[in-house]
Amino acid sequence: MIKFSDIKLAKDSNGSYDLAIADDGDIAWVEGYETAIQMSVLCERRASSDVVSLPSMRRGWIGNEDGEIAGFEIGSLIWLYYQQRLTSNTRSGIEVAATDALQWFLDENLVEDISVSTVITTDKISLDVDFSVTNAPVETRNFVLWERTQSV
Repeated sequence: MIKFSDIKLAKDSNGSYDLAIADDGDIAWVEGYETAIQMSVLCERRASSDVVSLPSMRRGWIGNEDGEIAGFEIGSLIWLYYQQRLTSNTRSGIEVAATDALQWFLDENLVEDISVSTVITTDKISLDVDFSVTNAPVETRNFVLWERTQSV
């Protein structure tokens, strides 16, 4: 496994991710793929014109505007499913979008295998990302993608 450090992201009480701050007041760091997986799955990739026709509605992560690699964007199209009913079609679409977003790990030979699966309950959908590297146990990351909103 290639060893590297990355800036650590932390989920706050509202479910948003932000830079984690260490006890000494500096930006916190993490070893491994944690942040890269979070950015790949949770950032919004811009939708193509054949998926969302109105340009102002295609969304996307601003960090992709000046990418160094032509055609490569960080993020996923999971956001396209936020307004969908929690059906097997939604589940399949989310799994495809997450797999596409994580493909670069395989392309760059950072991992041997990545698999994703979703779990739908009556009030939420979550995503499990399993990845394996040489001579190490399979690691799993879980993300609650969204939960049912409470009525007011």
